[in-house]
Amino acid sequence: MKQVSSPKKGLKALGAFFANVLKILKTDLQSIGYNFTARSAIIALCIIPSLYAWFYLKSAWDPYGNTQGIKIAVASNDQGTLMSGEYINLGQKTIENLRNNTQIGWVFVDDTVARQGVERGAYSSAIIIETGFSEHIASFTSKEPIHPKVEYIINQKTNSIAAKISFQGMNNVVGNIQKNFISTLNQTIFEHMNSAGKTIKEQESMLNESVNLINQSNSTIQQMDSNMGNLIEQVNVLESLVTHGQTNLPLVDQSLGTNQEILDLIADFSDTQSDFLVDQLHGIQNQIPQITSLLNHTSDATEHLADGASNTFNTAVPVLQDLSADLSGTYNKLTTVISGATYINNVFYQYFQTKPLQPTINKLIKIQSNVLRTKGLISTSLSNVKYDLNALQTISNDINAINDDLIPSLHSLDNNISSTLLPFIDDISPLLSDTHTTTNALLQSLKDQIPTVNTGLSLGLEALDTIQHNLTILQTNLPKFKNSINTITREINKIHNGDSLEKLTDLLAADPESHSNFVTDMIDIEQTDLFNIPNYGSGMAPFFTALALWTGSLLLTTMFSTNLSYRNRYTFREQFVGKMLFFFIIVIIQATILALGNIFILKAYVAEPALFIFSTICISITRSAITFTLVKVFGNIGKVLCVLLLVLQLTGAGGSFPVELSPTFFQVIHPFLPFTYAIGMLRESVGGVVRDVYWANWYVLFGFVVGSLILGLAIGPHTQAMVERMNDKLNETGLTPYSSLD
Repeated sequence: MKQVSSPKKGLKALGAFFANVLKILKTDLQSIGYNFTARSAIIALCIIPSLYAWFYLKSAWDPYGNTQGIKIAVASNDQGTLMSGEYINLGQKTIENLRNNTQIGWVFVDDTVARQGVERGAYSSAIIIETGFSEHIASFTSKEPIHPKVEYIINQKTNSIAAKISFQGMNNVVGNIQKNFISTLNQTIFEHMNSAGKTIKEQESMLNESVNLINQSNSTIQQMDSNMGNLIEQVNVLESLVTHGQTNLPLVDQSLGTNQEILDLIADFSDTQSDFLVDQLHGIQNQIPQITSLLNHTSDATEHLADGASNTFNTAVPVLQDLSADLSGTYNKLTTVISGATYINNVFYQYFQTKPLQPTINKLIKIQSNVLRTKGLISTSLSNVKYDLNALQTISNDINAINDDLIPSLHSLDNNISSTLLPFIDDISPLLSDTHTTTNALLQSLKDQIPTVNTGLSLGLEALDTIQHNLTILQTNLPKFKNSINTITREINKIHNGDSLEKLTDLLAADPESHSNFVTDMIDIEQTDLFNIPNYGSGMAPFFTALALWTGSLLLTTMFSTNLSYRNRYTFREQFVGKMLFFFIIVIIQATILALGNIFILKAYVAEPALFIFSTICISITRSAITFTLVKVFGNIGKVLCVLLLVLQLTGAGGSFPVELSPTFFQVIHPFLPFTYAIGMLRESVGGVVRDVYWANWYVLFGFVVGSLILGLAIGPHTQAMVERMNDKLNETGLTPYSSLD
């Protein structure tokens, strides 16, 4: 029976629990109906959160669309400058462009008024263009360009958003200046390029010749690379020759000294030997008639001896004696002539490396030998004449033979001396003298030039060393250069043979203005809005809607008690659930008014209106569950926790700025804040729903509701005694609006 009755008792207890909960809710609702003040307070509580959100959203509906109300002073001190012969004043041009710009409230004043206006708050900021602005911009063509300056003065005491908008306005001014300048510069460049393109088309044949020349240069470099080794080898040989020449210069100097000795011999021959030779030759010529006379006398005696061969002994002896004497004289004369001729011969050999009289000398020596032999026959005949007179005939024949050989030789010698040697000596003596003088001067000049030649050879050797070093470097780097030339040649031929050059020429010859506009504003940004929210106010509605709902829940716990004055009739859990349902009804009304007002009063953009209303109701229930539980369980401490949680959620939920811009602490707590998921749900319903994302946020918020219920039902009964004691202590101070909880 116990097992059967236990479920019945449980159901009966649960029924009693909900009955008491409904009684509590009914009592609270009846209290509002009977009390005008309570009704007024409830109405105010239902409307105030909406007013909070609506006023802010309306004031910030399109803040960046009203920037013309922000006054920014603009002053230009630019004096202008000449650029390419044309006067420009970019500062004044900037002023003229800004007069047509209505996005910001530009005020055009002078330098002094601008500075004073910012200082006194009349202008949020000021832009002052420096004196040399145009001149500094034009300096970009110089070697050391000067950056132009725009002074930006801002009063940091003004609204921070106004300061940011002012700064953005200043950036727009600078951007417009840069854009206009670049546009003008690009147009000028493309005009020159256009002219260059036309010139290239006109000079196409010359370009073809240039390509051929480059190909020929490539071939030349290839040949140079192959011949570089031979060239270096030839330089080495030349360097060896120069070194050898420098080494042999002392030998040259010594050779010049030897030649000087030869010249001295020539001079000696010219000065002394020539006269002596002439005397010797005349002496020889003087001997020839004497020898001839002796020979004639000998010849006569021989004929007489031959004719008287039958003579007696007494007759032949005197004749032989005379012949012997004549032959002795002839022998001695021949010795004198041979000696003189030999001397002359040696002198000629010494000076001229020739012996002109040698054949004659050889014949005279032979004749002299015959003379000596004949003289010996005569001496023998003188001893034997008395016995052999027939020997006289032999002697006669020998003497006649000597005469026949000697007389022509003597005549030839005499003729040679007279017709050849003496004229030669007469002619060569002055010539040798002149030669000596000229050659001596030349040798002296050569000697003087030897140091210069030595210095020249040294410099030449240094130059060859430099050439060899440079050739070695060239040989090392030539392969790289050759490869580069090969690459250039290949690419040029590729361009020349293809259509790239033609395309480039067509590009250069195109309209300069269109190309200038393209380069200046090259990229067109094509924006694709996945979830289009047309204005800033609609975009901020999720954040301020969630904030208003939290504020409404917090105000509700402040104005209405979470306790019952007749609480002793009910358990804590019955009071907790019953009172929470009352709060839920109020916040649902708050959420509905706020959602409908956003849609129909503010005309905020909402992609999913029904889902938006549903989301605000779910969020309001979550907010109420959290705030009610904290206040019910922890009393005044719970209220403090609600305010603290509100403050943390304002910065950590990423509602107005991306959470990534916040400090690390707020990025860490971001996933644990109810605001994070409430704003996520509202953004999905406003911009366009992605259902997976939406329901993921809804589940988290539902978890906060469940968590709040568990916290209140499980912990609440155990904290009430502590909460009552704290309230009693506060009531004793007379500083709190609380009286007894009873």
